[in-house]
Amino acid sequence: MENNKFEDKLKEIFDDPLLKGVEGEDLSLFEVPQHLDSSKGREQPDYVARRKRCEDFHLYELGFKRVHQELKSGKRSLVEYSIQNIRPGTYFLIDGELVYLESLGEVKKDSRARLQGRTRCVYENGTESNIQFDTLRRNLNRGGYIITENEDELDSYFESQFTLSEKDRKEGYIYVLQSLSNNAQITEVEDLYKIGFTTQPVKERIANAEQDPTYLMDKVKVITTWDIYNMNPQKLEALIHQFFSAARWNVSLKDQRGDIYTPQEWYVVPLGIIETAISKILDKSIINYRYNPSLKSLEQISSSNSNRLKTEGLKILALSIKRDELGKVVLGEDSLICREIKESNKNRFIEFDALDGKMYLKRYDALRLQVRGNKESALVQVIHTTYNSKSRKVEYHLGNILELNGNKQS
Repeated sequence: MENNKFEDKLKEIFDDPLLKGVEGEDLSLFEVPQHLDSSKGREQPDYVARRKRCEDFHLYELGFKRVHQELKSGKRSLVEYSIQNIRPGTYFLIDGELVYLESLGEVKKDSRARLQGRTRCVYENGTESNIQFDTLRRNLNRGGYIITENEDELDSYFESQFTLSEKDRKEGYIYVLQSLSNNAQITEVEDLYKIGFTTQPVKERIANAEQDPTYLMDKVKVITTWDIYNMNPQKLEALIHQFFSAARWNVSLKDQRGDIYTPQEWYVVPLGIIETAISKILDKSIINYRYNPSLKSLEQISSSNSNRLKTEGLKILALSIKRDELGKVVLGEDSLICREIKESNKNRFIEFDALDGKMYLKRYDALRLQVRGNKESALVQVIHTTYNSKSRKVEYHLGNILELNGNKQS
């Protein structure tokens, strides 16, 4: 009976977990059910900021559209929360929605050491609010991102990067292709590109694309190519594939004879992101970035998190898993782990905030996936955490394998 009550309450909580586009209290993931509200009896905020229509939204609308375009092209990227970067004129991404910090009043600490100071935040859905600075900070800390300024170096990069001489040796070509197939399985996938390397001129390499499963058994269009000089092209190609591994297109298709094949080196990534990532690989700045497949954007790693792959200090969630499921994760065939929130495990996945009386998903840096009944395990990076309102499960989007059977990956 108690479990049924909890499940009924969870259904009520999760009906609209993101509250996106709805006027109301500050952005949050969940409302706390009354019987779980740990904030009762404690001091509550004396003011709740509410959204209202932004009367001068026309002044900001083009800015939001431009930021979306520049994120998709890679000219802007996402940065994890840092209090030093919260300043007027900055764009943020909170719960999938763009927010512009138009102004910030004087910030000072209250008697409980909370940072107080009213803001004017404009949201891309045409609303605004004057939430407290500390509320904005906490929303960012629980899964939001700061959006960098426009990195408009890509257009001039390839003109200035190389000064060729007779000593320079051409190794081959990195290319990006798009399929011209009419297969519905292929045409319905937006931003689907093949990234590869060849020592031949690209047009020669793709001459028989219709007969090659690598090219989806059909003609392809050359989108862009790079001439590679004085580099190990195989390592460059491998690095590109590793960088976008979380966005690899995993699919099985049939050829003209009905045989099943699995294409390789196809990725679901915006073209601008691919071009920017390759430029950053060539200038060796790629170590400061990672690709966020959920948001289809580059995520800039702050210097304080540059050693995230070390296990020391990571927030780790231990989960049991079947042996075949672990194999799919290790091989990169499965990049998503889902778990249902129940009465018996809710404290592992959600947390309460006594200040705003709401419930949030806990953020973990990695999952420890342990096979039931033996010692096989893997420590896997978590690159993003979401909640699926349809399946009512928390979703962990996986990145690099940090450890396998206790042995660190190089």
